[in-house]
Amino acid sequence: MQLKPLAFLIAAAFAAPAALASTSGVVISQVYGGGGNSGATYKRDFIEIFNAGSAPVVVGGWSVQYASSAGSSWSTTAIPAGVTLQPGQYYLVAESLGAGGTVDLPTADATGTIAMSATAGKVALVRSSTALSGSAPTTAEDIVSFGAASTATEGTPVPTLNNTTAALRAGEGCTDTNNNSADFGTGAPSPRNSAAALRSCSGTPINQPIVPACPDGATASGTAGGFNVTATDADSRVNAASKIETPTPWPAGITLGSFVGATAAGDTATQTINVAADVAPGAYTVSLKWDNDQAQTASCSFKVSVTGLVPIYNIQGNGAQSPLLGSGVTTTGVVTKVMNNGFFMQDPVGDGNAATSDGIFVFTSVAPTVSAGQNIQLSGTVAEFNPGTAGNPSTATRPMTQITGPTGIQVLSSGNAITPVEVDLATLPANGLEAFEGMLVTLRGPLTVQQNAFPVRAGDTIDSVTGVIDFGLATSSTSGFGLYRIQPTQDPSFARTNPRTATPQVSGGNVRIASANVLNFFTTFTDGSNYLGQTGQGCSLGGSVSKSNCRGADNFTEFQRQRAKTVANLSGLNADVVGLMEIQNNGETTVQHLVDLLNAQMGAGTYAVVPQPAQGSGDDAIRVAMIYKPGKLTLNGASIADPADINNRAPFAQAFTTPNGAKFAVIVNHLKSKGSCPSSSSSPDADDGLQGCWNATRVQQAIQLKSFLTQVQGTTGAQDVVLLGDFNSHGQEDPIDTLTHDGAIVDAVAHFDPADWSYIFDGASGRLDHGLVTAGLLGKVVYATSWHINADEPVVLDYNTEFKVFGSSATGSPDYYTATAYRSSDHDPMVMGLNLTKSMKGTDGRDTIVGTPGDDIIEGGPGADMLTGNGGRDQFVYGSMLDAGDVITDFKPGIDSLVLTKLLASLGIVSADPLASGHVTCMASAAGAIIGIDADGTAGPAKTKPLLQLKGVACTAVNAASFKF
Repeated sequence: MQLKPLAFLIAAAFAAPAALASTSGVVISQVYGGGGNSGATYKRDFIEIFNAGSAPVVVGGWSVQYASSAGSSWSTTAIPAGVTLQPGQYYLVAESLGAGGTVDLPTADATGTIAMSATAGKVALVRSSTALSGSAPTTAEDIVSFGAASTATEGTPVPTLNNTTAALRAGEGCTDTNNNSADFGTGAPSPRNSAAALRSCSGTPINQPIVPACPDGATASGTAGGFNVTATDADSRVNAASKIETPTPWPAGITLGSFVGATAAGDTATQTINVAADVAPGAYTVSLKWDNDQAQTASCSFKVSVTGLVPIYNIQGNGAQSPLLGSGVTTTGVVTKVMNNGFFMQDPVGDGNAATSDGIFVFTSVAPTVSAGQNIQLSGTVAEFNPGTAGNPSTATRPMTQITGPTGIQVLSSGNAITPVEVDLATLPANGLEAFEGMLVTLRGPLTVQQNAFPVRAGDTIDSVTGVIDFGLATSSTSGFGLYRIQPTQDPSFARTNPRTATPQVSGGNVRIASANVLNFFTTFTDGSNYLGQTGQGCSLGGSVSKSNCRGADNFTEFQRQRAKTVANLSGLNADVVGLMEIQNNGETTVQHLVDLLNAQMGAGTYAVVPQPAQGSGDDAIRVAMIYKPGKLTLNGASIADPADINNRAPFAQAFTTPNGAKFAVIVNHLKSKGSCPSSSSSPDADDGLQGCWNATRVQQAIQLKSFLTQVQGTTGAQDVVLLGDFNSHGQEDPIDTLTHDGAIVDAVAHFDPADWSYIFDGASGRLDHGLVTAGLLGKVVYATSWHINADEPVVLDYNTEFKVFGSSATGSPDYYTATAYRSSDHDPMVMGLNLTKSMKGTDGRDTIVGTPGDDIIEGGPGADMLTGNGGRDQFVYGSMLDAGDVITDFKPGIDSLVLTKLLASLGIVSADPLASGHVTCMASAAGAIIGIDADGTAGPAKTKPLLQLKGVACTAVNAASFKF
């Protein structure tokens, strides 16, 4: 014991001890329920207890318990057996881990999962692990109520707490009058564990005790081994350790090895326990005495397990969990795969049982020192690792069997090889990979890559892959899906079976419409700056303006990367009308900037902004918008929005007119997302496990959209309407069914390809981005599909700079970013083609037909007609030789076309290339090219008959692009 000042000792002798109401002296000294919440410092809730008495108290087998403020149902966290609290010693019990907070608790003495209220509740210390009952139980060793709403248990409750305050017992835990409001104050949480400095409540200085750390050890029978136990003393040096052989002597062969004493107060003393090779298998409990230089002693007991070799397949067993869970084992195997925190090893022979795995993971927590191919022996404890939360059924039912705390690792030989077991996934039953957990296998394919964070495109394939079967989370969320995975031991060779396309692979129609979720395209950034270089800026959300409301790019550097990808996306679509989702809701500023970028690349005036509706754009941070090509379309009236309360992002409609007079309207939509569920599980918008959160709201939005459609048709006069956007609903879900079930609205994308997709979530693909049309328009839709440039692409390609390497000193993943359309968003854009041409037909006589300035289909019919397209992309249709004799006055090669499909069929002409076969000819004349028909082509004797004249056009300008055969 260290010498204390005399004046202090005299004062202590006359100090009155604190009053204690707890019969044992052990009390609850601190309560904190705000851990992991917004604004919290610590990441977890915690309960701290304290021995305010003058004698050691055995608290092993006790529990701390929690109930809500007025509740009578109690949750428990047990204190492990064997725990003794010395006078003045604290003990820290960690509880629920939250998503917030920035600081870890000190190392907890025990850990539970109770989610405590940050403001009001009840905490009890109980002399058993049996749950209490009632809202104010009287059998607890100590009980604390906090928050004005709480049922009083000891006097009146502690005042209401919050995310940054804890209830702290006065006198550092020493005050206990059985009145919570008098005994406790509130303040910043200050958790203390059993290693914290002791606090004397009696006034007598405390001589800090020796604290042994004597974990159980294990060795293998037939092999000499050993392990270490330790002890420390905060105010003295531990300088000796000796056997305690009364009443139970140590077994022969288990002896004390080397001892290294502490060199200073607070240092660690280490005693090696040796186990001879001839010690018989079994479990032996031995005791050890520790001494220090102040004549103090302490003792500890621990178990020495001497085991025979347990084969890996016996450790694994034939179920999801090991039959030896918690047992110490010694085993051997060949290392097959080394990871950064452990390694896989496998029995080289196996037991021949298809239900048991011959491989296992050894968790080292740090980089292991073994190498692949080494045959090793080790001892450790069998454990089951759940990569998710305790309540996650996807992972809790399929934990990963592993050996933890490996000791005595010996390399028996090197250069060994394990032959992979071939596994056919096509014939494997559900969860069949459990029998191969930890084993080296070859999975035969072809195997298809799903959505991932690595530079491999989803949909690409490999013929086979060799590696070790592992199990883990499919997402970054501990509540997400768990899936079996393979850790390759050989580099796989990927085939690009899902190739990228530079542009949408579509053709036809004369109006192209697209929908693009541009993934939080903001010109104001989360760092408070904007694209103009101004600082101190913010984004609008509801009634607030703050940089915390901003989404998307964090700074101008990221925005430059984001906008390059977004421009590549939209210019690749090259649509005449584009509906935009997730663009900043700041008037026309952001959408106009995007148009400026597009016009800088595609040519001045290519795009213009559809003006924002007078009804506004809602109060969300993001809105929907629309851009169009003024050279192709004319706005028909003003835009319209639906400001109904159910729409947090108001649908946006605009009618258009084509140069040939055709009229149609587009409504851009962004329905409520599937995330951020309501707090009440009884809400109709709670997650139903199938359609996500807020499904009821999306259904109401769909009902309102049908009403808005009627308004748009009546206001604009356009009966043909396209409803597009991010509906946050798959095609078979309630909101889309609400829109389409009566047939008045049709899913055009599903009409062409029911299996099309636009989004991937947790590896499952589906289509949230739709192109719906009114029933009368469906016949004019020539294509509707998704352009797969985003959902299939790995997220590492996106514009974000976090966790990517920029420079030789940086750490992270390589930067695979390119200024291309790929992974410009997380949603694939939708593209649709409409055939809105105007049809004109002549009589059986001589006609003069003049088309519109737009796209026309002109069919002169029998008789020598004078035909003029008059601008646009025109089609001149011929059905038989009776239509011969026409003059087309303004044919534009490469733009206009001659449609000869019916004519050639009427003559029985079948040719892959009628121009090359001579069935269609071109003869020059002073007035222009004469197009002729030769019924038997160059191979027969028939002569060419003239069909029509292209006034002012040379035959050299006429090629296959001028025809539709």
